[in-house]
Amino acid sequence: LEDTVVAFGRTSTAIPFGAPDNSGTDLFFLVASRDTRTHLRLLARLGRMIQKPGFLDDLRSADSGQSAFEILAAADQAIETR
Repeated sequence: LEDTVVAFGRTSTAIPFGAPDNSGTDLFFLVASRDTRTHLRLLARLGRMIQKPGFLDDLRSADSGQSAFEILAAADQAIETR
C-alpha cells in the first residue's frame, strides 16, 4: 500500500454491529494506512466530519457514489477552512 486509502460504504438496511443499544449501522468507513499516526489523524478527521449537523443524513440520501464523494469532500474542506 503506497498511499492511505479511505473507503466509504452504505447499506440499504442497518446491520447489527455491537452498539450498546442494539441499533444497527448503515454507514461504514475503512481506513487503510501504513502508519498509526496517519490512521489516527484520519479517524479524528472523520470524527469531526460526523459531528457536523446533517452530515450523516446527507450521506444517507446521496444518490450516487459521486454525490457521496462530493459530500465527503465538502465536509473535509469545511474542516480545512476553520
